[in-house]
Amino acid sequence: MNGLNLWLHDSGVKNNFALNDRCLIFVSVLFAFIFAAIFWTAASASAEVIVENVHLNHTKDISLSADFKNNESNIIAFSYNVLFDEREILTEKATLLKNETKKQNIMLPIETKKALYDCKKHNLTFFIWVGGQKITHNEEIIMHGSTLNIQISPDGKKCLSDTIEILIKDDDGNIVKNANILIIKDDVVVKRGQTRAESFKFSPSDYGYGVGEYTIIIRQHDKISGKFYCDKTIKFPIKGRIEIMHLPQHAKISDKKEIFIKMDKVDEMYGVDGISSRLGGKKIIGFYNIEIYNKDTKQSIILSYSSNEAVFPLNLTLPGNYTITASRGDDYWTDSKDIEILSNEIILNIDIQKNVKVLDVVTGKIFADNDDNDADNVIHIDSLNVKITHPDGSITIPPIKDGKFSWTPPVSGKYEISVEDVTIKANIVSVFAFDEMFIEILSNEKKENLKVGDTVRFRVKDSKNTTLNAEIYINNEKADTYHKIKNLVNNVSVKKDGFIPINKEIIVSGNNKINIDKNVLTHGEIQTIYLTTEPKTEMNIVIVNKNNNEKIEKFGNFVEFMPSVGEYFVEIKKEGFLTVNGTFTVEPAEMNVTIDYEEGEVTVKIFSKANNLPVQNAKFNILFPGKKNLTLLTNKKGETKFKPDEWGNYVFTVEKENFLPYTSSKEIHTVDPAIVAVFIILLIAAFIVYKYVVSGRVIKKEVVSRQPAEQPTGEVIENLSQTSPLSLSGMPGDVSYEYKKESKEKGKTGKRKDREERNIISTDELKEEIHKTGTDESPLSKI
Repeated sequence: MNGLNLWLHDSGVKNNFALNDRCLIFVSVLFAFIFAAIFWTAASASAEVIVENVHLNHTKDISLSADFKNNESNIIAFSYNVLFDEREILTEKATLLKNETKKQNIMLPIETKKALYDCKKHNLTFFIWVGGQKITHNEEIIMHGSTLNIQISPDGKKCLSDTIEILIKDDDGNIVKNANILIIKDDVVVKRGQTRAESFKFSPSDYGYGVGEYTIIIRQHDKISGKFYCDKTIKFPIKGRIEIMHLPQHAKISDKKEIFIKMDKVDEMYGVDGISSRLGGKKIIGFYNIEIYNKDTKQSIILSYSSNEAVFPLNLTLPGNYTITASRGDDYWTDSKDIEILSNEIILNIDIQKNVKVLDVVTGKIFADNDDNDADNVIHIDSLNVKITHPDGSITIPPIKDGKFSWTPPVSGKYEISVEDVTIKANIVSVFAFDEMFIEILSNEKKENLKVGDTVRFRVKDSKNTTLNAEIYINNEKADTYHKIKNLVNNVSVKKDGFIPINKEIIVSGNNKINIDKNVLTHGEIQTIYLTTEPKTEMNIVIVNKNNNEKIEKFGNFVEFMPSVGEYFVEIKKEGFLTVNGTFTVEPAEMNVTIDYEEGEVTVKIFSKANNLPVQNAKFNILFPGKKNLTLLTNKKGETKFKPDEWGNYVFTVEKENFLPYTSSKEIHTVDPAIVAVFIILLIAAFIVYKYVVSGRVIKKEVVSRQPAEQPTGEVIENLSQTSPLSLSGMPGDVSYEYKKESKEKGKTGKRKDREERNIISTDELKEEIHKTGTDESPLSKI
């Protein structure tokens, strides 16, 4: 036992040693994995991804590319985020092989691309994550685009009543089409649009934009001639115009001089004289100032006048050079003119026709402002030449008798008239020659009578039949070249600098259309007629049935009714609108007729097939078999009844206005069904009784002796000899009949024959007897 115990103990020690060996191997492998992971993490942590060659691509679209570089001999898996001006635009994961450099193309969001078009510096930040370590890389990017050339007119001061024209050209001088234009005032977009083949125009006076600083942003984000263009921003102020008119350059102290002031009506945009505007709460000064500055004495006086006073006298008592300046607060520009006041010197003046039109003959006269008694100061006016400067050049008019001259302005614009080769003071006068404009209103469909809803095209020409690009207003709303007429009365005005404005009233017809729901319908259906009008209004609707001249009249734009049969004519009319008409037809409806005979009474029901409604007051005619006639009318339910008193074929006809006639027939027998039923029951009972009597014959139950029976004579014996033994089971006892031929027993007595004949029964009788006893197992049951 001790040896056994010792063996067991040694075995346990050996097992423990074996177990410890396995544990040691497991722990060694585990530590190897842990140290490998730590080493791999440390190696990864020490790895670095370098970002190089960050580039903004200007190909078909604007995109970004950057090189990610791995200088290590290990594979690096990393993720990175890209921020554009501190706004994240991309998050991605990537892997770099040993010593690999990979180019990553980065598609930019639309908002980022739009921001790049300002062509300014933007910050780009890369956050790279490698094994939990963050690497940051910063870049500055800028889009190097071309610059659009912007031409804005008028040059210099831009006034509230001006039309601002913007022309955009590329580097090659070509007009840029489809460039987006934003016009901003007080941080609000007041107008937006696109350039076309001509200049883009807007009027600050439209829609009450008012005075203030305007910002115009031009954006062209599509390539032009292989180039991208930077967004262009231009800022400029717009103020009200104030202008000194008809002030001569030279005047005498004794002359009565008047100053004329022309001003934009800014107060109409903002409210009258001190009332806050709806566009910013500003207040407009209700007066203007005139400063008279003597340039010789360096002194000035300031006079104030009400804004309603456009003319005032100018009284200067000292000779000298003066500057006259008109102003009206910050919302108006200022205007200055110079004048020289003389004491006794001769001054040449020019009197010119005021209202001047292109191609008209304009007349003028030169005269000297001097005393008639001063013989030393006689001026020979007839020897002076007149010079006229206009936008396209200048012309010189030779001396004319009495200082009179004339000329024809060739173009519209400002003309300056001066006297040449004169040694004395002479005033220069200015006159503006306006050209005439003519407007043509063309219909796309070449209609003679225009109506509301038509689209028309405007064409404006000058006196030389040259097409002009002018501003067109319809009822004080700016209109495009193509315009859809919205009103019956249209006030058309055309404006263009240098041209006489056009004001014209165009009256068109209202656009009305009749809509008939169904051109052909069946009586009983609903007809709907409605009108479409521009402008929206109610009209007189007349509906006439041409078959009976029945008329329906209504003032409105909608009619719904159930018409009777006939052909209809519809007419709508109203003053200022074209009269339109239409037609439709109503056909007779069919009738659904049901005729039921029950309990001696006929019930008739008549309905319309068109709407399944009962037909009231329909004439229901009955032709009896005996040729008697009866006419009935249907009630509200479309029903009628009658009791037939003849046996035979009845003919029915139905007539009703607005319905097709109906004809049918029906066989009706007037025997009472109860009588027929009783008759049938009695017949069945009689048959049962008869059957019982006939089949009630009793078959006598006799026990047939098993003794050999006498041979039947004749045919019976012969027939029976061919049958098989007959057994009747189920009867008391088993009775067997066997008939055998015995040729030796012939010629039996008649008495015995009679007894044997009584024992012979037919097959039918035997079946009946078996049926009565409830037993039928014999082969005869199959006969």
